[in-house]
Amino acid sequence: MNSGPAMDTSLQQQQQQQQQQQQQQQLQQQQQQQQQQQQQQQQQQQQQQQQQQQQQQQQCNGSSSRRVSSVPSSSRSKCRLRIDWFCPNFIAPS
Repeated sequence: MNSGPAMDTSLQQQQQQQQQQQQQQQLQQQQQQQQQQQQQQQQQQQQQQQQQQQQQQQQCNGSSSRRVSSVPSSSRSKCRLRIDWFCPNFIAPS
């Protein structure tokens, strides 16, 4: 006969455990959402870096040796510095 109240308490304990598990699941879902947002930010940063690299390549391709040689000797040194700044691999004509 004494098993009546004991069974009630065990039911209450089970219900409490279920509530705690649900709360933990909600926390995990929130963490996953935050991680996804961080990944999206990283992808945006990578895209920006790629765009910058493409711009630098276009500037390098646009500056041919003919254009540099057609510049008068007084301002030729300044042009060389600019070209070397945008693409270190480019060798200015001497």
